[in-house]
Amino acid sequence: MLCARMQSGQSSLEGIIVLPIFLFLAAAGVQLIWLLLAKHILLTATSYVALYAATAPEDEVGQQLIFQQRIKPVQRDDFVVPKIRLITPEAELTRKAADYNAETDMYAFDPVFASLQLQERLESGNESAEEWLQLSNVRVEIEWCFRIRVPGMGVLLRQAFNRGLFNGGTGCETYDVLKGGYYMPLRAGANTPLHTKRQWRIPNS
Repeated sequence: MLCARMQSGQSSLEGIIVLPIFLFLAAAGVQLIWLLLAKHILLTATSYVALYAATAPEDEVGQQLIFQQRIKPVQRDDFVVPKIRLITPEAELTRKAADYNAETDMYAFDPVFASLQLQERLESGNESAEEWLQLSNVRVEIEWCFRIRVPGMGVLLRQAFNRGLFNGGTGCETYDVLKGGYYMPLRAGANTPLHTKRQWRIPNS
């Protein structure tokens, strides 16, 4: 009788220990599925922002609105402003292939009559055509903060970031402080052909 009670008590104790671990792992699995879904939707949203930026590269508000519309399924009521960057062409490529305006100290690229421009570049040489093609695309990179809702999982991820297991910093510390919890940085990039004139400056031009 005593032995049976001891075994019963031991089983109950094991259940008490194992159950929280099992629940945590189950919740972490659901969170991982949400994380993968968020990454997929972020890639799609970035593509839409790039398409808009190709027609309005200076309209930062419009790019934010496009992003917020596309990220809704995973953001829900947890509003987060992403970092949207239009990548400026490299200085060497800019000097070689873009048009320079000395009055404004700005470089410009206009894809109007693209086929004719490309034909002229091809006649000048393959290298010239390749440089033109590089400038004729706009690249958009976005960093967005995704909230980890499983208690304890955020702590583990924060330690991983602090120990350098992921490339770069999180960039989401502000949301960690203001809203509580842990926000994981997700990044995505997209390229699309430029459809309107774009202007930019380069350092020490």
